[in-house]
Amino acid sequence: MEAIQRQELSSDSGRRLEDVSSKTVKEIQDQKSHKETKPVRRKNAVPGPTTSLDLVPELAKFKTTPPSTSSYEKDYRPFMGRACQRCSTHSRELFYHKDIPQKGILNIGIPPRNSLLGRWFPYSHYVYTVPNGCSYPEAKSMISDAVQHKRVQRAIHRSAMNDSDGGKNEESYQRAALKHTKRSIFVIKRMSATILNITLRLTGFLIMRVLSFLVDGIHIHQGQAEMVREAAKRDVPMIFVPLHRSHLDYLLMSLTLFVNQVPCPFIAAGDNLNIPIIGWWFRHLGAFFIKRKLDKEVGKKDLIYRAALHTFMESILQRNQNMEFFIEGGRTRSGKALAPKGGLLSCVIDAYMDGVIADAYIVPASVTYEKIIEGNFVSEQMGLSKKKEGIFSPIKGLWNAFQARYGNIRINYAQPFSLKEYLDSAQTSAPIQTELSMKPRLTKAISDNSLYGTDVVLEDQRQLIRGLGEHIVLDSQAVSSVMSTNLLAFLLLNRFRRGATMKQLQTGFDNLRQEVIARRRDVGFSGAAADVVKHAIEILGPRLVRREERPVDPDVIPSSTLGEKVGQRRSHKELVVPTTSLPDVFELSYYSNGVVSVFAMESVLAIAVSSLVADKLTAASNSRQKPVLVSRTRVVQRAEELCDLLQFEFTFTRPCENLLTMIAEALDSLIANEVMVQPKNTQGTMADAQYAQRIARTSFWEEGEEGDRVNDYHDDVELEVATSPEALDKLSFYQRILGPLVEGYWLSSCNLVRLLDCDMTEAEFSSTTNSYAKERVAKGLSTYMESCAMDTLRNSWKVFPSGTGSNCKQKVTHYSTFFLSLSSAVSCAMYTPINPWKVFPTGTRYNCNHCEVTHYSTFFSHFLQLRVVRCVC
Repeated sequence: MEAIQRQELSSDSGRRLEDVSSKTVKEIQDQKSHKETKPVRRKNAVPGPTTSLDLVPELAKFKTTPPSTSSYEKDYRPFMGRACQRCSTHSRELFYHKDIPQKGILNIGIPPRNSLLGRWFPYSHYVYTVPNGCSYPEAKSMISDAVQHKRVQRAIHRSAMNDSDGGKNEESYQRAALKHTKRSIFVIKRMSATILNITLRLTGFLIMRVLSFLVDGIHIHQGQAEMVREAAKRDVPMIFVPLHRSHLDYLLMSLTLFVNQVPCPFIAAGDNLNIPIIGWWFRHLGAFFIKRKLDKEVGKKDLIYRAALHTFMESILQRNQNMEFFIEGGRTRSGKALAPKGGLLSCVIDAYMDGVIADAYIVPASVTYEKIIEGNFVSEQMGLSKKKEGIFSPIKGLWNAFQARYGNIRINYAQPFSLKEYLDSAQTSAPIQTELSMKPRLTKAISDNSLYGTDVVLEDQRQLIRGLGEHIVLDSQAVSSVMSTNLLAFLLLNRFRRGATMKQLQTGFDNLRQEVIARRRDVGFSGAAADVVKHAIEILGPRLVRREERPVDPDVIPSSTLGEKVGQRRSHKELVVPTTSLPDVFELSYYSNGVVSVFAMESVLAIAVSSLVADKLTAASNSRQKPVLVSRTRVVQRAEELCDLLQFEFTFTRPCENLLTMIAEALDSLIANEVMVQPKNTQGTMADAQYAQRIARTSFWEEGEEGDRVNDYHDDVELEVATSPEALDKLSFYQRILGPLVEGYWLSSCNLVRLLDCDMTEAEFSSTTNSYAKERVAKGLSTYMESCAMDTLRNSWKVFPSGTGSNCKQKVTHYSTFFLSLSSAVSCAMYTPINPWKVFPTGTRYNCNHCEVTHYSTFFSHFLQLRVVRCVC
């Protein structure tokens, strides 16, 4: 035994000696090879120490080549959807752990085939075998409880009193009460819904089978799904609040929750989908249909319908059932997130305030598509009325859908947060108030689509509902994935509007993807830029993105024109060119707007800077002059004004955030991107904090008011606008992002002149303005063709003052002048400048002060002073 051990020890030592000897030989060979490859000292080197960078190849290489990035850094994708640190501190850590972000993406459109039946019948077997032990209440019990509720009974009494002249006649009161009681039962029965497991399974099979022919995949982050599953285990109702893009949103949300064994929600759907067969089917999937307009007569509230809807939603929550509604109300026509509607949200808050539920988990969500399956909204953006859905509309839409490819679908869920925790920590935020917003507003047709409307007497509660709605919109927007078609359309419309080669497009696409990820937004695709760009071009189709052959040198005469002489042939290159003509540009802009929110604040600042120093920038680009300086205070104030005017286009900040802080951070981003240059004497965050406080104290002061504030500007910071070609190119890129909106608002503000002569209804004014905008595009006077979108014009009227008449021309001047300066700055970022005087209706023209101005009606002198901010009344 000892001999065997000695033999093993000797063999081990022998192996060690062989290893040592082999290592020694290898080290000697490496040293020889290193001596052979030793760099030779340059002959013209300056005498000095013996140590040189030439002797250390690694240091020399470090100075000439960037450091290599690991595969993790290249493939890094941010995990989106964490709850707010300020409003939901406890919820932020409730369902989250460190392994959640690494869960990866799951394609639920491809069922697993791990059995014989799964291989033969994958879709039906997968849907049938999904465990689902969820139970849902019957519709009858909810109907009976809602009819007998005190809220409904009070509404019946009030309606009967109104119809019977205050109840003076008992007989007429009884007849009115009986009529309203029957109507309340009819309304609640028509609104009722239930969820059947067999309907869920059958719908899941149909959706997965049909979409397998149309889309490449239905993707969901498994970490997000796990957080939703954990929240579903609590005895608390969940409120799913997604953004609305397509009619498929209803079905896809229920499908993903069903396969993840989460109880499916009752869904608030528009009554436009309550059509034969499909309406019955949706009703058994949990859809309760509500009217778009809650009141039958303008200015007169339908108390019965409002009470019935409020009570039915409350009965759903009381049974701990999940609920889903779209915070925007309807589908977006522009691709941007719409302003939140607080009606249905107020019912949830009231249920908590009244003690009906102890708490509820709010789950912001988003469904993003590489291409919308049911078509586009081009006709509505052109000013045409919406086509009403019919029984054959889904069949026709499905038939047309099989004619194209639609890429991928991504479904994202934000981290659920507690409604109780949010309400306890919420801070009511006042709306943005600037010098422009203090004017009265444009007269609109009375519309009371909001469920709470003026019923909420307390202003604090109204602000609370508004703040929660804005928080949900921004959370849903932050969790949305940027798809390949979004990124390509954004790149083509804002950087390569005249076209680009595939190499330029791939480089710009890759850089833009990194910019999006750096801003904590995920992308819904992966792979090399060349493959992704080709895929996105194929999905968008030749109608929106086409390939063209163009000559490299158009000045060279082709050989065919030289007769017998052989001329030099012109070489051609293939360009990818976006369609920028009406109406197809609206569809391309729809996909581009999915990225606009990522760069919205930088674009606001770029337009603000350019509007202040546009003339200096033009002179600086033509010749070498002094540095272009601009006051940081003026930039922030102009940016704040622009945010105020665009508040119906974007939700810039959450209620727990400060707008000035967001503007300061975006300005720092421009400085980091070398678009702006900060003075050397400005020091870091402390100076920024002091600056923000000073701006907050001195916003919109007037000379002579509180004289102690006047001297606060003595230490204002002067920022320098970089005038290098690269910096100006970045500045122009940021300007173009919001360029269509600024031009659309400018066009709408200038058309307010029509209200100076006569009174017009909103419908007449919208039709006239839209027609004139399209006429400008046809004549080639518009810089951005998509600026005449009906959605943009409608939002602009919400900002402009009401009661615009011939007695106060200053209102028109105020807005026209402001947007004139912005539009001039934006047009400098394009290839042809805007002639601002061509926007006005054609009339008698003559030359005055060497400027061609347009005479309109009796207000020529008013328009002559348009460039000056002063009242001509």
